[in-house]
Amino acid sequence: MASSYSECSSTSSHPTNRAPIPPHVGPFEYHPAVMCKGGAKAAWWISWGVDNPSRRYHKCHNQREKAELEHFVDELRTKEEEQCAEIIAARHELAALRLVASKDEAKIIGLKPTICLI
Repeated sequence: MASSYSECSSTSSHPTNRAPIPPHVGPFEYHPAVMCKGGAKAAWWISWGVDNPSRRYHKCHNQREKAELEHFVDELRTKEEEQCAEIIAARHELAALRLVASKDEAKIIGLKPTICLI
């Protein structure tokens, strides 16, 4: 365990099986389980990216399903917003038609002949 990455020569022709960055935590150290919001056990991942080398984080196994559900919810939300806009437009049209109908009804009442009984 006293070896480090610097012992390997960059000019060697055979690849090494070790990670490019030595781990800070031993492989058999115990960590209690972390549960996701859905109740599943979250896996512990190690990032080997350039931005965050050897960064450890938990990732839910059901994350893909969650992303699919979020996409479905977003689609439903946009449909709901469109339907609400259509309902508001229909209410405005109904109010305008009621106004026209009430004006026409007043004209009809004014045009009714009065019956004279003589």
